Amino acid sequence: MKGEVCLKRSEDFVRLYRIGSYSSCPFVAIKSAPNNLETTRLAISVSKKIGSAVVRNRIKRRFREIFRGIKLSQSYDIVVLARRGSAVVNFSELKGSTVDLLNKKGLIEQI
Repeated sequence: MKGEVCLKRSEDFVRLYRIGSYSSCPFVAIKSAPNNLETTRLAISVSKKIGSAVVRNRIKRRFREIFRGIKLSQSYDIVVLARRGSAVVNFSELKGSTVDLLNKKGLIEQI
């Protein structure tokens, strides 16, 4: 997540959920919308329904590692929503699913 700014303000989440587009797979869902900034802002959301604090933190660490190696397109707000399957799937499958969703939405910068 180097170079990206975290999405934190409640108003930003409300705007994103109102106008953003949604894509999902069994392990992850992604909600995204363009913003008027020069940076991409990212948030990772893991519900208490998924498991204990240890499980939720492990999932967040996995997603941060996935996004550390990806060059995202500029000027987007992105929320990554972990699903129940993300707690039991191995890292390579989780990474593959996440990268596929980001590619479908055009959020990965093509070199």
